[in-house]
Amino acid sequence: MTEPARNLNLLSEGNAVQQPDRSRNFRLNSDRQDFQERVRKSEWLRQVSLRLDELCALDAGWDGYSSEKVRFSTADFVNQFLQEVYFDGLPTPALVPSSDGGIQVEWVEGQANAIEALVDRPNHMECFVAIEGHDDQEFICRSDFQLLKDALELYKSHV
Repeated sequence: MTEPARNLNLLSEGNAVQQPDRSRNFRLNSDRQDFQERVRKSEWLRQVSLRLDELCALDAGWDGYSSEKVRFSTADFVNQFLQEVYFDGLPTPALVPSSDGGIQVEWVEGQANAIEALVDRPNHMECFVAIEGHDDQEFICRSDFQLLKDALELYKSHV
C-alpha cells in the first residue's frame, strides 16, 4: 500500500525562505576553482604516470644497443618531484629514457627556452636551465626542488 502524496507547502508559516549567504557563494566559487585546479593537476599527473609506466615497461636494450632498463625507483622519484613542482598552467614535460636507466625530463619551447633535468637515480637530478634573456644555469637537485620550481615559473612566464 502506498502512502498518499503530501503537499509540501514550503512557504507556509514556520518555513520562511532564507536569503542566500553571499559568503557561501564566494566559498563555492573558490572551492570550484580549487576543484578545477585539482582536476587539471590530476590529468597532468595521469599523463606523466602513463608515460612513466611506458618507460618502465621498456626492456634492456630498448635503443637497439646496450641500454639499461629504466629503473622503477628512478621513475618513482621523477613522479614525486613532478608532483612537488607542479603548478597550474605548467606544460606537461617530455619524459625520455636515458641509456643508463635514467629519465630525462624536458620542457622545451622554441630554441631559447628549455629546462632539462636528468634523473639517473633517486635523489640525484642534474638540471640545465636556459631562458631567453637570462644566464644559463646548471645545478643538482637532491630533495629540495625549489630552484627547479623557480626556474619553471620563470620558464612559464616566457612561453
